Amino acid sequence: MKFQTCRSCVVQRMTGKCPKRSNNRAELRELFSVGISYRSLKRQTEVKECIENQLIVLTFRVYVALLFRGRLIMRFIFIFILVLFPIYAIGQNSSSVMEKAFAAVDRADNETAIKLFLEAVINPGTHGVDEAERIEANYQLFDLLAIGAFDTAIIFLETAAIEGHPAAQNHFGYLITQLYRKNPSKALQKALGGKYDRRDAIRFITTASDAGYYPAVMRLADYYEDGSNGAIQDPAYAEELYARGFALAEEAMAGGDPNAAEDIARYYERGQGTEKSLAQANRAKVAVIYLLEDQAVAGNIEAQRRLMYKLIDAEVLRISPDTQRDAEDWAIIWLVNRDDHNSMATVARLYAEGKLGGGNLVMAHALYNTASTLGETDFAATKRDEVADRMTSQQIREAQVRARKCVSLGLAGCLD
Repeated sequence: MKFQTCRSCVVQRMTGKCPKRSNNRAELRELFSVGISYRSLKRQTEVKECIENQLIVLTFRVYVALLFRGRLIMRFIFIFILVLFPIYAIGQNSSSVMEKAFAAVDRADNETAIKLFLEAVINPGTHGVDEAERIEANYQLFDLLAIGAFDTAIIFLETAAIEGHPAAQNHFGYLITQLYRKNPSKALQKALGGKYDRRDAIRFITTASDAGYYPAVMRLADYYEDGSNGAIQDPAYAEELYARGFALAEEAMAGGDPNAAEDIARYYERGQGTEKSLAQANRAKVAVIYLLEDQAVAGNIEAQRRLMYKLIDAEVLRISPDTQRDAEDWAIIWLVNRDDHNSMATVARLYAEGKLGGGNLVMAHALYNTASTLGETDFAATKRDEVADRMTSQQIREAQVRARKCVSLGLAGCLD
């Protein structure tokens, strides 16, 4: 299996102008029964939306024809429908606040995402947000606020868990178990202390498991195997849960979930719910890369970051002799999309450590130098000087020229 390696081709794939690896995907589907890929599902959605738009136009034309050419009673009927139709259409499209929120998450615009999800939670009727979407918004707010505002975030998680969100139930149940570990965090004690016991934790996780959420099934299996965190010890029942969780994870992977593929690899390595198989584990790791790439091409910035790291670590999988160049391509795409101090410092470190670009110190120095103009501390400047100690004067000069271009033209104008 070989990735497209030219940088221009990676960028072209993001705009749909580069040939896809159909043979590789066919082989992947044969190995894992992956079925319809994320991109295929997205294309089906686009076709569906196109058909719906055409039907709206056609219906409007019929209304106009009947309004001016039909009999009197038909005119009244269709005037009535014509008044109601826009109201219905607005109602169908008003939950776009959730679509906008998820789009903000994809581009790592957390501030906008938080505002939009809050709108969905506080004013669901105004935005046409249904009950399931409102519950999902609560869970997303926990994910976005957990670092930095845990006291607030846990309220959203608790709400989503109580109202039936499987992922929230699984996570909330896990947090309850952490209350009864040695030295639990003060923030967790403050938020949940005295409200729930271990049996509550098992009830939340069991509810998520019964809903078919495979991470909850596997977590419950771990607890029953050890007899821990509020579950009795029952290894036989744990094996049943492991087998069920593995099957559900396979279904999730077939639906295009890279997290499920990553978990499948771990289950094969441990022999949880299936026989141990390093070969199958490695194949699942390859599936992770392809599924992440589907999301990265679609513009998911977090997927771009994860794909970069997966490709850096992928040489053991023997996917392609050029995996490091592929990793560099996605590192640059992620870097241009994020364009902040942390992403610059991260990619600079990977260059300095030889994990990108074969140890391109010029790039490392240039990115640290550029990051030093944005950071609140001297961290990037200190790292820049450490890299400079390993460079020639000519390399340093080249890096400084590149950094100046990065500051004046932006990252997209200096990372060629």
